[in-house]
Amino acid sequence: MAKRGPKSVEEKLEVVHLYLEQGKSISILTKAFGVNGDTIRNWIRKYQTEGVEGLKERHSWKKYSSELKEKTVTDYLAGRGSLSRIKFSLFLLYPLKVTMVAPDPPAFCGA
Repeated sequence: MAKRGPKSVEEKLEVVHLYLEQGKSISILTKAFGVNGDTIRNWIRKYQTEGVEGLKERHSWKKYSSELKEKTVTDYLAGRGSLSRIKFSLFLLYPLKVTMVAPDPPAFCGA
């Protein structure tokens, strides 16, 4: 069974070298490393344009204003569209992962 989960720079580099230097196919590498073919192609492209630096993880956390966050919640609670529709309209240029938390179940009255 192939190993799953985030890949280190060394693992990405190994996959890229197996493809570029040893001619292994994307399909073989996909099965051997448990990585999607598009992901491997992306690693190859990044390696060819940026070198090893392109294989490093980059985290750029977006910061949104309190007003924008409040408007998002207000619009959703007011029923001005589905969560995905509101996210699309407000965060079109800045994708953001939003996790919904289920509300508390209503309390039952009486027996």
